[in-house]
Amino acid sequence: MLEQLRERGAAWRPLEGKILALISASNETEEAQRFHRAAAMLGARVAWMRPSLTLDSSPELIRATSRVLGKLYDAIVCQGVDEALACAIGEAAGIPVFELQADVEPADEAREYEQGLLFEARLLHALT
Repeated sequence: MLEQLRERGAAWRPLEGKILALISASNETEEAQRFHRAAAMLGARVAWMRPSLTLDSSPELIRATSRVLGKLYDAIVCQGVDEALACAIGEAAGIPVFELQADVEPADEAREYEQGLLFEARLLHALT
C-alpha cells in the first residue's frame, strides 16, 4: 500500500505532527539514517539523543526520565540500548518503544528501499 501511494505520487503523511525520539550512540549509522528518512516520508519529526540511562541507573531515575520522554515524544526508538532497559522505558513512558535493528548492509538499492518500507510499517503499527 505504501509503495502504491508513492508510485501515484500521493502525499500520504499519516504521522504528520508526531515527534519520535531516537536514542542511539550515533545519529549517523545507516540504520539511523534510514529511520530518519522513513519517519520524514510519513510526516514525523525525529529528535536524536545519546543514551544516558543504563541498567545500572536507579529504577527511580529510569522511571522519572521515561515519564518525561513520554510527555515529549509520541514514540521512542532505541538503537543499541539493552532490551531490558528499553522495556523499562516503555513501561514507564506510556508510549510505544521499539528497537531499531542493525540490519545487514543492503545488497542493492532495491533492498534498501524494502528496508525503508519496513521502517515505515513499524512506525505506522506503533503509532496508529
